[in-house]
Amino acid sequence: MARNRVLYALTIIACIIFSMAYTSKISAILLFTVLLYPVFAAVFTLVLMLNVKAEFVVPRAVIDKNEPFELVIMLKNRSFLPGVPVEVYCHIPDREIGLFADKHVFASVSPMGQARLSIGCVHKYRGSYVCAIHSLSFVDPLRIVRLTKKQKRYMPTIFLPRKLPLADILSTSAGEQSFSPKKPITNEREDFSHVRSYHIGDVMQLVHWKLTAKQDDLMIKQFDSVNDMRAAVLCDFNVYPGECNLMLRTDTVIETALAFVREAVNKGIYCSVETGELSRREPIMVYDNPTFDGFFELMSVIPAKLEVADFVWTLDNIDVGSTSAIIIITTELTPELVARAKAASHQAAVFYAYINLSQKELPEDFSEEQLVFLDIRRAGERGLKSAAEYANGLADDR
Repeated sequence: MARNRVLYALTIIACIIFSMAYTSKISAILLFTVLLYPVFAAVFTLVLMLNVKAEFVVPRAVIDKNEPFELVIMLKNRSFLPGVPVEVYCHIPDREIGLFADKHVFASVSPMGQARLSIGCVHKYRGSYVCAIHSLSFVDPLRIVRLTKKQKRYMPTIFLPRKLPLADILSTSAGEQSFSPKKPITNEREDFSHVRSYHIGDVMQLVHWKLTAKQDDLMIKQFDSVNDMRAAVLCDFNVYPGECNLMLRTDTVIETALAFVREAVNKGIYCSVETGELSRREPIMVYDNPTFDGFFELMSVIPAKLEVADFVWTLDNIDVGSTSAIIIITTELTPELVARAKAASHQAAVFYAYINLSQKELPEDFSEEQLVFLDIRRAGERGLKSAAEYANGLADDR
């Protein structure tokens, strides 16, 4: 635009010289037209500014993280003047970096028409975010006059974590000594007390197929509450010294927890999930598909940094007597946590799911007969290795 203004100023000077050298009506009209153009340009851009607006096509979006999607912005022109070009200044996920960034998008709008902007976006972390349109800028056809107006439009956007199968989580464990050959979560009991009719949300693994075949109606095995298997899933959201990428840490913990809880639900096992949040006094109970869906929605929008109790305190306050299995999901491998996990393994099955963001070899072999140790290396987002190398580089720079 600055170059256009310089060229316009040179044009004025040339017209003045021409009118002085040739005193004629043509030179006077030409000079008057050139001098009058800024007024026309100002009126042109002002009319556009008053009559063009931008808005998101949908009021709210729910999208899978790390998956490309099209963000659509609609421009509407209520004037008889063409909007060429209109600059939209917005805050949206950038396809290249996978994070939110301020972007300038240009579009042309026909008179009394509208333009649909489809912008390719990607976001590599889950969570609740807000896409925003900050302002619209308008210029005249010669790009000499520029007017900007604030255009505050917002669209809440939720990026969902991946629903990784537990088999995929465990297959990333490095080395044969890193985890026990025991099945992580099983439920092969036949000590059910009675059967009942199928209700929406019941897991299909609890169907009594022989009785279903006889009665031609789905029948579900019902267990006494005393014999029900229960699992306690402990999510470590504490912030530890030296951590560089809190969102990556939180995502890997959440996706690993979702994998364990969904496997437990499919096996008919009641899960009690502890996130350590100080604002949450009771654990999250997950026992069927509807409660898992609610748990998934909750974990999708949990912030990267929470006000949480000390994880050691959370581990010490688990009711081991009423729990069949304890699943510890953490990005830390400290002697204190390992010692407490080993102590709890004398009363219940304990799974220490260590999310190895650094992907380094473990300093020692933590596997024991009582404690099932899982060295999980790629439970987080795609490209976790490069992200971890970047985080390690930042830590080394410090």
